Amino acid sequence: MQIGPDFDPFEVFLHDVPDAVRIEAGAHAGPQAGRPMAEPHPLQRWPAVPTRFVLARQDRFFPAEWQRGVVRERRRIGPNEMDGGHCVALSRPEELVALLEELRPSTSGSRRAPRPHRDDVRTSRWEVEEERISARAYLDGDPIGWFDDLYAAGASGRVTMPWNRSDPHPLLTAWTAQQGLRGDVGGPHHGTASAT
Repeated sequence: MQIGPDFDPFEVFLHDVPDAVRIEAGAHAGPQAGRPMAEPHPLQRWPAVPTRFVLARQDRFFPAEWQRGVVRERRRIGPNEMDGGHCVALSRPEELVALLEELRPSTSGSRRAPRPHRDDVRTSRWEVEEERISARAYLDGDPIGWFDDLYAAGASGRVTMPWNRSDPHPLLTAWTAQQGLRGDVGGPHHGTASAT
């Protein structure tokens, strides 16, 4: 997203917000702090707590494809997707509350495993299964116990594992190019690369 002279914050942030809500929100708007965008986060790592990510598919500032890649790369979880733009709390408050209520048991220490909100056909079954198994393992007090269960699901053919594909992951391809690496990034281990 380029922020230039033609940048229209209403069209980028509030395009799907009802007019009455847009007017009321504008009466309460103020400048956003610049510090979060200028300084690194002070934590060295994310706290060991159950984490979910809500992705608004029609966000014009943070495109959905970009968000999917970031959350998978940095948090190793799939997003919980819903329709809506950047200010989904203003445009679809009821749907957002329903999704958050659906996700609450998976983050509150309840013994019930989460039911990921997944209706994006591009989300693969292994990610849904990984999220289900890892949440159950976490709640059972065995935060790394999900790994063997996920492998067993792959070995039985219940899910197709992510490394069972003919092309390297797009994030790996981008990273190797950024690092100046060339080689067989699509080989049997999808990670063989060498500096040239």
